[in-house]
Amino acid sequence: MSRVKATTTTDLLLGKVAGLQVTLGSGAPGSSGTVRIRQGASLNASNEPLVVIDGMTEGSLSSVNPNDIESITVLKDASASAIYGARGANGVIIVKTKRGSAGVGNKFTKPEIGYRGDIYLNKIEQYLDVYEAAEFKAEYEKRGWNTALLGNENTNWQKQISRTSFTNLHTISVAGAVPYTPYRFSAGYNQEQGNVINTKRDVITTTLALSPKFLNKHLSLDATLRYTYINTPNSGSSISSAAFTDPTQPVYFDYGPVTVNGVSYPQKAFGYFMYGADEKGNKPQRPSNPVASATLPDLGYDKNNRFQSNFY
Repeated sequence: MSRVKATTTTDLLLGKVAGLQVTLGSGAPGSSGTVRIRQGASLNASNEPLVVIDGMTEGSLSSVNPNDIESITVLKDASASAIYGARGANGVIIVKTKRGSAGVGNKFTKPEIGYRGDIYLNKIEQYLDVYEAAEFKAEYEKRGWNTALLGNENTNWQKQISRTSFTNLHTISVAGAVPYTPYRFSAGYNQEQGNVINTKRDVITTTLALSPKFLNKHLSLDATLRYTYINTPNSGSSISSAAFTDPTQPVYFDYGPVTVNGVSYPQKAFGYFMYGADEKGNKPQRPSNPVASATLPDLGYDKNNRFQSNFY
């Protein structure tokens, strides 16, 4: 797995196992898609396969740094149910992470420090095919609608809210052994920027793996401590909403200054165009446009902290 370039663990499974279907997500940060084994088609129960990470059956592929993975085993036949019972009915994905190696005679070994950094460029190659301003006006006239509501611009809203983005994945690790106890510690940071402005996802992972061996290696223990932090800002706009927006309207419009609750602002609506509003910005049919929705609102964050431990 060390030579495979992937920003998520799901990417490591693409095209690797016969009978394993990986459906890519929407392209938004954190949308890892779905994984199906045996084509489960339950209407009520989950069709997701059971994910086992270092012996932990409550695992999630999103909680593992792909650079920490040593091997992935997929069970898709009767062996899955034989080992894991009903939980393995949709198949089982077993993930084994990297661990330290014991020294000669279970003695101290010099720590090995490793670093891997990957940077990916994300670019939209094709947009949804929508009307330009002239085509939009012609369709309005053909249907007999009121063209007085249309503007004089030619705005491609999809391009206005889009950008070329970058994904960064960095991992640093320290592996070695103290007497009778091999160890490995890793810390990873992954920032996945979306192609829609102001969308991104930050993931921080830390993992400590201990593998003590005693009684001439007749007694072996494995301990794993894993912490995952995921922070995703909520976005107020999308490519689909931009595709349905009137292309004859501008992105910005000067409605003049405004005072709200005793606070004066140089531009009403922060200078963004509001559909249906008059020249003073009164009585808009929609108080924002896709660019304003993606740029202005602070819709909060989805934050997830997860700590897992396992001893066996």
